[in-house]
Amino acid sequence: MSASAAAKQLGIHIRTAQRWVKQYSMCPDSIFDSCNRVGRKCILNEEHKRSVVNFIDANPSAAIVEVTRSSMISKCHAALFITL
Repeated sequence: MSASAAAKQLGIHIRTAQRWVKQYSMCPDSIFDSCNRVGRKCILNEEHKRSVVNFIDANPSAAIVEVTRSSMISKCHAALFITL
């Protein structure tokens, strides 16, 4: 079956099917694992995620704007602390 026919049958873009075939050719044992990570790297690390979750746990009715301000203030405090 061609990549084009498989893409039509699965309802996906042909380039996606071609990329899957290429990944399978490179790593047949790990078809669902990405051999090479592509795309933008994550901006937030685990510490950032933890601080947002802690803020939301402490303030369950907080709006997104408040969470954003809180995380921005935390970053500013951390930057000031590092530069002092």
